[in-house]
Amino acid sequence: MAYRYREVFASELFGMWFVIVMALGGVANHVLNPSAGRGMGYLAIAVQFGFAFAFPIVAFGSVSAMFNPAAALSQVVAGNLNAKQFFTVVAGEMAGAILGGLTVYLLYMPQLYKAGAKVFTFKDMSKGIKGNTSSVGAGVGKMGKRAAVVEGMAPKADVEQVVNPITPLEDDDDPFLGIWVSRPASYNPLISFLNEFIMTFMFLFLVNMMTARGQYLYQPSYGMYSNIVLPLLIGFVICAMILATGPTGFAGNPARDLGPRIAHWLLPIPKNPRIGSEWWYAWVPVLGPLCGGVLAGGLYKAYVSILKGQVSVDSNPWATTAMGNSTVTANVTASDIASGALSAGGGATAAKTDELTGKAAAALAAKLPKLF
Repeated sequence: MAYRYREVFASELFGMWFVIVMALGGVANHVLNPSAGRGMGYLAIAVQFGFAFAFPIVAFGSVSAMFNPAAALSQVVAGNLNAKQFFTVVAGEMAGAILGGLTVYLLYMPQLYKAGAKVFTFKDMSKGIKGNTSSVGAGVGKMGKRAAVVEGMAPKADVEQVVNPITPLEDDDDPFLGIWVSRPASYNPLISFLNEFIMTFMFLFLVNMMTARGQYLYQPSYGMYSNIVLPLLIGFVICAMILATGPTGFAGNPARDLGPRIAHWLLPIPKNPRIGSEWWYAWVPVLGPLCGGVLAGGLYKAYVSILKGQVSVDSNPWATTAMGNSTVTANVTASDIASGALSAGGGATAAKTDELTGKAAAALAAKLPKLF
């Protein structure tokens, strides 16, 4: 059966919520203290992101599980989604990403404010300003106040940030912002854009090709591949892309960055007032992946058009077919990807039985060596 738009929206929303809570929860676990995974490292975070996408793809793939506006846009370019389907998917993903960002804040609220009280503190204020100038909590405490007296810190005419010596804080630094948004290792917008554009293209094109490759399997192998193996492979590809993209850490997904960034902006999270939610950089992890998605969809469409003369390729992920007693969305090409990626978007099913029997099966098997 073909799923209604509200069902697709709900699937993308709840699936993306799971993705963001698991992915950003892993980052928060690494950054904040006290936390069981404090300092677990970049490799662990990369693996966490891969699994955070893979498991929801398996769970929600029978309806829709793209979890990435760039992946959805690539399917529009490839001719597999229309405008209404695209905006339905993206709206669900954005809503789920914002909700996920809010949830991570609730889960780690005590650690955020405890750590924030040590990092974001301010010196004495002007006499014209009354009240506590600490951005969160009580600042450095009694010993810090005594030190200020000994060092002769007089009240000043402006509010000046002071840095806790245990946690150095530079003008452009914020130890908590990176929990919610992607931040570059070095601030070079052009290089960051190229990283996001090229790596997102590689990611989506790889996933498209891996999905198409599954068409050449028979049942029950095809069902196992598309429903279980492919989502796990997508997770490993995400992990590899994160490890390969040092300059930006690989966002590769506009919803993954923009949704939590909006949540960070709205919430009373301890922030560096000089950079806030770093909106000046937000265009990079949004526009870069979208451009990469356009290129991936265009090249994949060209690839499919070449194959059509040799093997029948159905690249429409919104087509439907029945399998056993359940009816699910057919996943016959590169559209069912997800995660930061494509949908497992209709939990994959096999090609029609009559296409996998008799002469059709023999003809397909004969052409495989020529194609791969």
